[in-house]
Amino acid sequence: MELTSALDLSVINLPNLEQLAGEYIHRWSDACGAFLVWERQRLLLSEPSEEEKQTHRRALEALLRGTRILYGLIADPHFRDRTLLKELRGRLWQLEHSWGMFYDNPMTEEEADKLLEGEAVGTM
Repeated sequence: MELTSALDLSVINLPNLEQLAGEYIHRWSDACGAFLVWERQRLLLSEPSEEEKQTHRRALEALLRGTRILYGLIADPHFRDRTLLKELRGRLWQLEHSWGMFYDNPMTEEEADKLLEGEAVGTM
């Protein structure tokens, strides 16, 4: 079987599984995009509540987990639509960047505030 041949499962009345996977991945990617828009509006451009911070962390964990699972499934060389792999790789990068920005920062908020206050005083 060639790498580019599609698995024909019509003989057992199954739909085109690659097409279904593609549709699902696009919907998943759209959900990731909506999350990132929400993150920007609620966590970066405004002062988030504790509930929003907790929601953000739980949602980001779930999106990272799901995106990694989906990426592993379509990274198979027999999966023909390589554009989906690129799309998910980009989303995974965005989500991992978000995690790093919010949760891998060893500096506390108090330390960051002091640093920013010191920079503001030093520039005057």
